[in-house]
Amino acid sequence: MTSNVPDVGFETLVEHSSDVITVLDEAGTIRYQSPSVERVLGYGQAALVGEDTFEYVHPSDRSAARTAFEKLVREGDLSDTVEFRYRRADGSWVWLEASGSAVSGRTAGSYVVNSREITRRRRQQERLRERERTLRAIYEASSDPDRSFGDRVTSLLELGRDVIDTDHATLSRIDGDDYCFQVVQSPDDDLRSGDVMPLAGTFCERAAATERTVVFADVARDAPELTDRASYEALGIGCYLGAPVFVDGEVYGTLCFYDEVSRTDPFSEWEVALVDLMSQWVSHELTRRRARERLERQNEQLERFVSIVSHDLRNPLTVIDGSLRLVEETSDPRHLDRCRGAVDRMRRLVEEVLTLARAGERVSEPEPVALSSVAEACWGAVATGTATLTVETEGTVLADRSRLRQLFENLFRNAVEHGSTSSRTEPAGSPEHGSTGSRTESDDSPERDRTNGRSASEGGPDREAGTVTVTVSELSDGDGFYVEDDGPGIPEGERERVFEDGYSTVEGGTGFGLNIVREIARAHGWEVRVTESAAGGARFEITGVDCAR
Repeated sequence: MTSNVPDVGFETLVEHSSDVITVLDEAGTIRYQSPSVERVLGYGQAALVGEDTFEYVHPSDRSAARTAFEKLVREGDLSDTVEFRYRRADGSWVWLEASGSAVSGRTAGSYVVNSREITRRRRQQERLRERERTLRAIYEASSDPDRSFGDRVTSLLELGRDVIDTDHATLSRIDGDDYCFQVVQSPDDDLRSGDVMPLAGTFCERAAATERTVVFADVARDAPELTDRASYEALGIGCYLGAPVFVDGEVYGTLCFYDEVSRTDPFSEWEVALVDLMSQWVSHELTRRRARERLERQNEQLERFVSIVSHDLRNPLTVIDGSLRLVEETSDPRHLDRCRGAVDRMRRLVEEVLTLARAGERVSEPEPVALSSVAEACWGAVATGTATLTVETEGTVLADRSRLRQLFENLFRNAVEHGSTSSRTEPAGSPEHGSTGSRTESDDSPERDRTNGRSASEGGPDREAGTVTVTVSELSDGDGFYVEDDGPGIPEGERERVFEDGYSTVEGGTGFGLNIVREIARAHGWEVRVTESAAGGARFEITGVDCAR
């Protein structure tokens, strides 16, 4: 072996080298290897002497390695390193980075090759390339303007399942106490888009409650307290990785990946970062979509306001102009009454247009408001004539107090103007009203009656013909409250139209009252619907309301 070593100084040097030093002849036959070959490749120092070194190079890399060696033989130096896989004694493959030079002197015709193991570096490089491919795929899937939001989310979930190696992935929305699956990627039909389950039974409830990414490689081991939740049994969750999705700074839902099989190793930092990145894109896209919808509504509102200014305000101006001319011509002051009426209508139009403009602005800081106190205060602010108010609730809701007052005032005004048969100019067929369900009463519910200076007993069963009773109470399921009356009611076919701009059956009415009610409800994240009360009148139900505890 020693005879194949270039010189004594060389042998001393390689004995202490951490790299594998190999001496090859012109054919690539191994003539010498340094002691480090045992540590790096698992072979004894002399085990490969006499072997063709290229037989141990990975078949996919053999051609490139041989070409580099031929260049070394031809030019006497290998200025550029070459990387290739080399078979270890146990049959596994390691990556080597090699450089070489020709040997002069008594061992001329030999070539020294210095090989350094770079397996870890190559793996890191491959991981980086794979992550770059993944990020590029995320960008391509999420930025395609020709695809719908749902299709883009589906592509992200498919990509995430492949990278994270889970069978199931979902984007879900939280709606009160319900957990609604919006987009589902799963190999089976046990779970589908549109399915709903109680939020309290899901793992995602923790991600939403903590507003942090939740990571369980083995649910039974990492979070045994969650194994009694419905989703653990129903969905068979063994491992789970889920991140909250935010819209306008509030939790919208979650983006999660899970599998029936638990993991021995934890989710990697890269896998967690990937889910966070996807959830951030979904959050951004949903927020952008909501902002666009809000802008579209504002543009529609602007168009409505232009129509009001150009049409609705023009009519009373025409009345004023004509009446003033008649006063000049006849000196009859009675024509001024028409002017005053036109001015009142213009004032109400302006007030309601301004209210409508502000009504749809999203409520950002709701406060606890007692329904009974705000309802009674609003009743006193509305011209109600002989109408009666009954309040059957002690509930408190989270709301913008000022806009909740506007909601009640418009519902009360609508009930009084349309609920009294003596005030109608149309048959009892098409008012401006609304809601669903039947009136709920409780013997032990506290009641407060207000009749604008009259006692409740004075407005009882023998009340003046044409008067109306308005009731405010909580819904039986606790999801909100309602305002109903015992007037002529709203035909079923008209119940959606009553929320449209300009819809009114009262002479001189602006037709904005119930539209304002709907916009205020939407600004709170509530829904308003109209149906018939137990007495056959109109009933407006406000649902999705958060109650203060």
